[in-house]
Amino acid sequence: MTAPISPTSPSEDAASPAPFPKRVTRWEMPILLRIAMVFFTMAGAMFAFSAVVALPQLVFGYGTYSVNGVPVTKEEFFRTSGVIIFLAIPIFALYLSAMAFALIRERPWSRPLLMAYFPILGLAVMLVFGTDKGGDHRSEIRFVLIELAIGTLIAWWYLYRKRAVVAYYRALQGSWPAQKS
Repeated sequence: MTAPISPTSPSEDAASPAPFPKRVTRWEMPILLRIAMVFFTMAGAMFAFSAVVALPQLVFGYGTYSVNGVPVTKEEFFRTSGVIIFLAIPIFALYLSAMAFALIRERPWSRPLLMAYFPILGLAVMLVFGTDKGGDHRSEIRFVLIELAIGTLIAWWYLYRKRAVVAYYRALQGSWPAQKS
């Protein structure tokens, strides 16, 4: 058998540059990713705002301090809740903002960030319940972790198995060098 005849000669194929990949437009983004973009933008701004607002109150000692409704001293408050306020809230604000940035700028690395959302949320829940000294929270923790595991499985299916989303991220991968502006 003979090979099919090409409309261009082999020398023309070698001389012409490779076609530039098509730029992915915002309207090709699946609707749930657009909703996530808005949600993470607002959530990142709210967490950043709450971290900035809480900082002067904690540093300068305005107001009263309580843990689980029990009045405590400033030192006791920092021992039990300081980690959450000084570390967890600003780090979570940065994470949410990074996800919003990646979705807004249509970066291919937004997919692993989105996939990590539920496990990171689970760690935050464990941190909050871990600092609570009063009561037994094993049943609540178990219930929340089961919900987050189900959310992680749904996110994995949506981000890595749903055809439209996989095609969107494949197109982003193909146009990634062209979009680096």
